[in-house]
Amino acid sequence: MDTKIKAVVLAAGKGMRFRPLTNNRPKPLLKTLDRAILDHNLNQLNGLVDEIVLVIGYLGETIKNTFGSSYKGIKIHYIEQNSPRGTGDAARMALPRIKDKFLLLNGDDLYDKNDIKKVLAQFPSVLLAETKNHSNFGVIDLNNDLVRGIVEKPKKSASQLVNAGLYFLPKKVFDYKIKLSPRGEYEFTDYINKFVEKEKLYWVKAGRWCPLSYPWNLFDANEFLLAEGKKALEGRIEQNCRLGGKIIVQKGAVVKAGSYFEGPIYIGRNAIV
Repeated sequence: MDTKIKAVVLAAGKGMRFRPLTNNRPKPLLKTLDRAILDHNLNQLNGLVDEIVLVIGYLGETIKNTFGSSYKGIKIHYIEQNSPRGTGDAARMALPRIKDKFLLLNGDDLYDKNDIKKVLAQFPSVLLAETKNHSNFGVIDLNNDLVRGIVEKPKKSASQLVNAGLYFLPKKVFDYKIKLSPRGEYEFTDYINKFVEKEKLYWVKAGRWCPLSYPWNLFDANEFLLAEGKKALEGRIEQNCRLGGKIIVQKGAVVKAGSYFEGPIYIGRNAIV
């Protein structure tokens, strides 16, 4: 697999629906298990790309201070979106860093590395996920293995496949002109709708995807991450404990004698249970 690919990660939003959790930190830095959402996503990109372009905005300095200039040897380049003008504007700001092909993903949803690999193996492509609650997402219009268009947040739809916000695209997707949406933003999906009028865009079905649209989705994120992990008992387990399933006990944690747990369960650092 070619790893000389730039990954553009959108992390500029204010996360208004997550207030007050996002009053003092950007949504991508909200923690799931022991790490920030964005940290989990950057980890999935490890070994697949050679540079990460982070588009930041709201409290962007906090993201800069968290990750610095690289992540596990992958160079990070920051681009600031000073005014919130939508995902289309945010993605286009990365244009000077893109040579030809690029990977694009939301920094505040959770993706599976195997799905990213599948998308990178099919060019150009978009990741789709199956959901019963399509009203919060862009629903995909398909023609066999090709995408014909994306309809944002429809009230009714016969399709259960929605846009998961992960793309592998050519630079020329930005050659098309798009207009402000009714909510006053430039939507990246409008670039896609223009692109598919003249070009082929394939779709890949997600095996695992966790969108974080509302605060309670953080509980879904914890389950998502626990499901992919292996049992790890790094803390102190006292006598006569029964621990079944996928359980993570972090360093410094203590599981007291006689405890019974059935995973998936995460016990953080220095916790006593």
